[in-house]
Amino acid sequence: MFIKGDSTRMEGGYALNGWKEDKYANGKLLHKGYYIEGQLKVYKNYYPNGNLERNFKSIDGFRSKALLYYEDGNLKSEVLYLNDFAMEWTDYFSNGKIEYYEKYHKSQYHHLDKKSYYENGQIENELILDNKKKLLYTYHEYHTNGSIKLKGHLKYDMGIYDYVKYGTWSHFDDQGNNIKKKQY
Repeated sequence: MFIKGDSTRMEGGYALNGWKEDKYANGKLLHKGYYIEGQLKVYKNYYPNGNLERNFKSIDGFRSKALLYYEDGNLKSEVLYLNDFAMEWTDYFSNGKIEYYEKYHKSQYHHLDKKSYYENGQIENELILDNKKKLLYTYHEYHTNGSIKLKGHLKYDMGIYDYVKYGTWSHFDDQGNNIKKKQY
């Protein structure tokens, strides 16, 4: 219900209430969830090898949290929802390092923070909120060696619900040499 699922689990013609387990054909646990009026409130799903695949739980009447795992048991994603919207999301590489992170403003329109990383842990790109009132951002993109690849400025435009480039955008080679500038 928190993430706007449209299905209601029924048993014997009635909406399911209470704990329910589902098993794989081999008898191992696939799913264990708690239902109220057929809607999942808390659940865990498992891989065929028995490892946890996801863990979902409500925090309160508005917030919920999902944890997803790789088949080997390492954390894959962590998502905090406000009603049905993913307000904060972190993805991890299978080696445990952060792959992606984003956090939205409570309005759910624009980011407060957004970053992507290479598998070696080096930052790939980042969106930095510079001015909260005017919704002005700085954007940086990096080469795998850590040197700057691209930098420029963005403004969140409430009229189109998207980010718009402005000012000078500079492109750099992997040695840090400025190879191109473009004005917006």
